[in-house]
Amino acid sequence: MSPLDAHHWWVRFSDQLSRVDTMTFLIGLVVNVWVGRYLIGNWIAQFVNSAKGALHDQQGLAKAGARIGMLERLLIFIALVSRMESLAGFVIGVKALLRLPEAAGNANREIAEYFLLGTLASSAWAVLAALLTRTLMDALR
Repeated sequence: MSPLDAHHWWVRFSDQLSRVDTMTFLIGLVVNVWVGRYLIGNWIAQFVNSAKGALHDQQGLAKAGARIGMLERLLIFIALVSRMESLAGFVIGVKALLRLPEAAGNANREIAEYFLLGTLASSAWAVLAALLTRTLMDALR
């Protein structure tokens, strides 16, 4: 790549970043993924004590649930802002299907409710953030 090509791509990239709809998208993305992680994590933490014993028996990666929630919100956000609503439904459905055997297999209601609360809160936050971002992007065009 010649220096001229790199400069051309840098100019196009910076022009794209200076657009109002791009900035609205990026702000919505940050609010959705990272602010959502903080808010949902703090809200769901109050339910950990109820399911503490059952959750302690669960094997899994450290902090994987938070990362899964971030990816879930990211995919739902991008799908809805891009007007691919069926993809958002697919993400929510797959997450529910993957969590169902885990909760039902232990016959532990606390775990099932804990996962359901986390998934629904995360999905609802992503949907609201995406719809608000999409509405703002449309209004600012």
